[in-house]
Amino acid sequence: PINVDSELIKDHRQFYFFPRLKEKYQANITDKNSTISLVGSAGFIYTVEPYEIMHGMRYEIEYIEFHAPSEHLIDGKQFPLEMQIYSQFASGVGIIPEDHAAFSLFFEVGDQNTFLSSWMGTGDIPVGDQKEISLASLFPLDSGNKFAYYSYKGGYTRPPCTARVVWYLLLPTQSISDTQLKAFTDKWAGNSAFAGGNGNNRKAIPESEDLKVLHYDVRADFKQKTSAKKKK
Repeated sequence: PINVDSELIKDHRQFYFFPRLKEKYQANITDKNSTISLVGSAGFIYTVEPYEIMHGMRYEIEYIEFHAPSEHLIDGKQFPLEMQIYSQFASGVGIIPEDHAAFSLFFEVGDQNTFLSSWMGTGDIPVGDQKEISLASLFPLDSGNKFAYYSYKGGYTRPPCTARVVWYLLLPTQSISDTQLKAFTDKWAGNSAFAGGNGNNRKAIPESEDLKVLHYDVRADFKQKTSAKKKK
């Protein structure tokens, strides 16, 4: 994971992603490799970069991991929780793809999160259970118009830290209640017996000019296009 320094980013480009998710799917809730995972096929995420030649990739979601506090930092800010959606390359055109893509969502304390409450309930995380899950509340059909992105090419954040993973760090943040967050922090960041109470996150490395980080805020682009259409 890296600490994104927005002042170092020189490449701002157009990028869209389109989730094509199952309405509901069965996920196994596990507690392995020092993280909570939701394992199950949730559908696909398409990424599109409209240059002179259209670049499009289709990634199949394999599992979701949670890290408290977040592994990635944005301009030095660490978030209470990071949700990482790992996916496998399925098909694409235009460029040589990375083997995997990971989409990170960041959470800050506020209202109760609908997605989390749908499988967590109000108590402890139901490790070992199989739950019916939907990502629709996090990724509505028009969600490609609602996020900003930081993207870079790296690897998995846990050993063996396999390379060829393209990361997409999505903003704005999601909301999580104090009670929901406590279920995660009690296991890691608030547990002195686990890594000295430092959480289940790997230490972020500073972004360097040698690491190419891309940025695009599709929300601004979408608003401009929408306004232009209304004027016609």
